Amino acid sequence: MCALVHAINQAVAFVKQRSVKMTRAEVIEFRRIADEIYNLAERSELIDILPGVPRSRNNSDNTAVPFESRLHLPGDWFDLDGNGTYWFVPARLPRWFAKMETLRMIAVLQPDDEDSVRQSS
Repeated sequence: MCALVHAINQAVAFVKQRSVKMTRAEVIEFRRIADEIYNLAERSELIDILPGVPRSRNNSDNTAVPFESRLHLPGDWFDLDGNGTYWFVPARLPRWFAKMETLRMIAVLQPDDEDSVRQSS
């Protein structure tokens, strides 16, 4: 399995396990995975397929949707417990998951790094 597909699967599983809220440490870990995906997608010339930034929260509001990482995971930071500890709360996940699945399906069609090394030998 290509490294990009593996990284996409890892990111999707990570978000699914934390779809309600994430700690700062979890967001930092997600950013690490997102950077890996970004770099692998760039090398495979798939950078344009990465999830983009939605333009607004809804049709009547021009406020940009906050996001985290190079994978543009939509959501925002909230003090859910009222004690000054902020949590990242993901939003619009169905759209984000669909975009990640599209990237994954296209990445599956890409030659593995090992395959390209064997072909060039």
